[in-house]
Amino acid sequence: MRTPFLKEPALGILMLWLGSWLARGDPEPFKVGYIYEGPRVDAGWYAAQDAGRQYVQDHMPGVKILVAENVPETADSERVMERMAREGVSLIFATSYGYFDKAVRVARKFPGTVFMHSGDGQVDYHVGNYFGSTEEAMYVAGVAAGMKSASGKLGYVSAHPIPILLRGLNAFTLGARAVNPRATLQVIFLNTYKDSVREAEAANSLADQGVDVLAQEVDSNITMAQVAEKRGIYFIGQYYDASGVAPHAWLAGNYFNWGPMMLGIAGEVRDGTWKARPILATLAGGQIEMAPFGPALSDSEKALLNGIVDEFKGHRRKLWAGPIRSNEGALVVPAGATLDPARVSSMDFFVEGVSGSLPR
Repeated sequence: MRTPFLKEPALGILMLWLGSWLARGDPEPFKVGYIYEGPRVDAGWYAAQDAGRQYVQDHMPGVKILVAENVPETADSERVMERMAREGVSLIFATSYGYFDKAVRVARKFPGTVFMHSGDGQVDYHVGNYFGSTEEAMYVAGVAAGMKSASGKLGYVSAHPIPILLRGLNAFTLGARAVNPRATLQVIFLNTYKDSVREAEAANSLADQGVDVLAQEVDSNITMAQVAEKRGIYFIGQYYDASGVAPHAWLAGNYFNWGPMMLGIAGEVRDGTWKARPILATLAGGQIEMAPFGPALSDSEKALLNGIVDEFKGHRRKLWAGPIRSNEGALVVPAGATLDPARVSSMDFFVEGVSGSLPR
């Protein structure tokens, strides 16, 4: 019987086949691969990706899924993707931003394999893209933070000062200041998506400065949720419902519902109808959902927040509607206007209420 494990000895990486084994003589199964830069139990980015993988496994009869986790964004990832392609995998979900160039190279060597890269909209030959626009959800979380913060001091730990992440922290600030105009946001950039030691240091530093609501945008919710729980402050999560990690600190958060999209892509590849394109996850599209609100919020507060969610889903609320000022005082969006989509995509400013200067 074929082993469910594959090894890349030079890399120290173990790949695992998931799914029921077929009897001798059965047709060759449709094979899907998933490659993760982090662990699939991170209660964050990779846990959400793996929940999508589980959905595909549960809803596509006979599918065989090959999973590799903790694969760095180096030549190692290229070799792992090549190994998957040689194993007859028809579709590979390359779930980390830094996998794109490697996926492009492997796709050109193995034209029978389709790649879906989780990044910021880049596509190429046999490489599609899916990524999330969480800023509407973060606006809602900001409203929750503004309602519950006693000090008006909010904290945010982010991976990088890049447009897709600036949109989230700016939206969070706009939401908070919509209900508490005196609210301010202190931001710490780590320049990495994954470093639990530095995440804990940043979270504790913000708590020491009097922050009583902590938000984040790194891969995993676990470290900062635990710090918030220990320090007695509220926590805002992203990408995955991590409310169980910090049941008292949890205030609000969002999660990716990748499963139906991944199942649809798998069906397209299997049926030969797939075309490379970017897929944007949104609240309105159902690929992003709000996690359950925390126990500190009253029923009336939850109703207000759910009303805002419904407005976004129904396209009755525009997030980047003016007036919006930068934290340097410039009028970025006048009243009656909305921020140009190109400027949203290339966002390079802090909104009013964010402390400090944007690293250049």
